[in-house]
Amino acid sequence: MLVAAPDALDGLVPRGREGVRSAWSLLAGLGLLATSSILLLTLPPHLFIGATLAVAVTLMLVVQPRAYLMLYVATGALNLAIFASERRELFQSWGGMEPDGLRLLAFTAGTMLLLLLRPRLLVIVSRHRLALACVLLLAISLLYSTSAAEGVRLLLKITFPLLTYVLVISEVRTEEHIQGIFHACLVGIGFACMVSVVRISSGDSLYIDDAGGIPRFQGPMGASTMSFYGTCISLLLYCYGTMHKRKRWLPIISAITLGGIIAATGTRVGVAGFLLAVVTVEWVRNRLRRGYFIAAVGLIVIGVLTPLFQRFAYSRDIHDLAGLNLGGGFWGILAAIDTSGRDMLWRRLWEDMVITSPFVGHGLGSANDFLTGLVGRVMVPHSELLRLLTDTGILGTGLCLWLAVRIAHGLWQTRLPLEDRFEFLRPLALGLFVAFIAFSMTDNILEYYGIFTGYFAIFAGLLQVRAKQLAGATDGD
Repeated sequence: MLVAAPDALDGLVPRGREGVRSAWSLLAGLGLLATSSILLLTLPPHLFIGATLAVAVTLMLVVQPRAYLMLYVATGALNLAIFASERRELFQSWGGMEPDGLRLLAFTAGTMLLLLLRPRLLVIVSRHRLALACVLLLAISLLYSTSAAEGVRLLLKITFPLLTYVLVISEVRTEEHIQGIFHACLVGIGFACMVSVVRISSGDSLYIDDAGGIPRFQGPMGASTMSFYGTCISLLLYCYGTMHKRKRWLPIISAITLGGIIAATGTRVGVAGFLLAVVTVEWVRNRLRRGYFIAAVGLIVIGVLTPLFQRFAYSRDIHDLAGLNLGGGFWGILAAIDTSGRDMLWRRLWEDMVITSPFVGHGLGSANDFLTGLVGRVMVPHSELLRLLTDTGILGTGLCLWLAVRIAHGLWQTRLPLEDRFEFLRPLALGLFVAFIAFSMTDNILEYYGIFTGYFAIFAGLLQVRAKQLAGATDGD
């Protein structure tokens, strides 16, 4: 990234059409900096650093998009909540926003400027019509949402990976560019470790206890967040280390270590999604039996060495699961299992929201707003499928599911030769897609745009870039 700085400065000198474009970038950056500086004056002092970093990220995105992508994957473990003194401290008159939302606002502002300054990006965006239709439908639903502010926040989180994908396929062009992003991912591991050390030195604990007293590893970012981030990085290392006839033990051992950390978080859906992703990787590589074996061994080890399975029983006794009555109906079964309160949220959403407006829903953000009013604090549905049904009804949910099918089909159809050095991109992207589907069942993975959906979009984009490199195409689509 430091090497790219002189090139960025040289690009500011007007040279024909490129000079005009760079001049516009400079003017846009200066205007953004001036506007942001005014906004900074209205923020509390302890938020000044976080806001300044957000402005710097926006300028980097406008001037050097590839440098931004590398910075993003290298700092996924950093949560700007460290600059906050309370939840949703920003823009409280609009319902409040977490300080980490500054990163989202910086990305949105920078991307919008890029779309204006680089018409070629608009051409690429226009080719993905189904994704545009989904975004348009979600945006229209804001008109009748019970909380437009909550809906806008969610819409930005949903568009984050979509626009990140566009950035990748438009800005990453060479093998060196691909390697640079993967190197930045490895830097991110060191960065996460550094943040953990800082937390320990400041007196914070890397563990939290759940309601039943079971310790859960949260690392530098929270238990669930850690499991989702660990899934991305562990699967990257595993796919790279187990390539055909190119086994590398250091990445494999690192992947196993991260897998242990995922189990230590106690995030049940995180472990399930990770193991399903590993099985998917081996299935894509025509080694399905190995995938089943790894998953079975993983479950046994987790059951013996961790208290993860105990989190399914209210009494924390795993033997209670053997007496589970499956004849009590759907809600009865959920009530007999410790879902951390999800069964109550899901039932209220289904009976009070989904059924009352099944076709078009109540508008994006309404599920969050309803649950927040119900429990008296910020709350999410913990199920993306149920949230889509609540917010957009059958119409929006069907369109989004069709988009997911098209994404899966596109990933499956994109193939790389076994001997290619980046062969691991295809099983990696498909594995993360399966993990995304699993996470969506009992968690709100779209909320984790910074540490999961953004990474998935980058890896999926790199797969497309590599396929077109091998095909000799350079149009960036």
